[in-house]
Amino acid sequence: MIIWLDYSTFTQLKGVFKRFLKTRNKERPEIPECKERLNFTFIKYVVTYNKKKRHVIVENLKDVPENKVLIFKKQKDLNIWLKEFTHNENILVNLK
Repeated sequence: MIIWLDYSTFTQLKGVFKRFLKTRNKERPEIPECKERLNFTFIKYVVTYNKKKRHVIVENLKDVPENKVLIFKKQKDLNIWLKEFTHNENILVNLK
């Protein structure tokens, strides 16, 4: 099963800035000894990702059966799926 978060550039940037403001200069638990930081190179990568890299993912998914790929364009849709998949209404409480 492949889960692809095919979010818009705006949505990606919004997530990057939200995470940065929430955790700036702090270590993230999932990446020990790595403090959250933001630089121009990373912002440029996010801004150009869909234009430069998205087609590679699309191409790679062509050979994968459709029933093996879940594509989410919005966080809301992913959240709904997670709740249904896990049968746990509280699955997202600790992820926000």
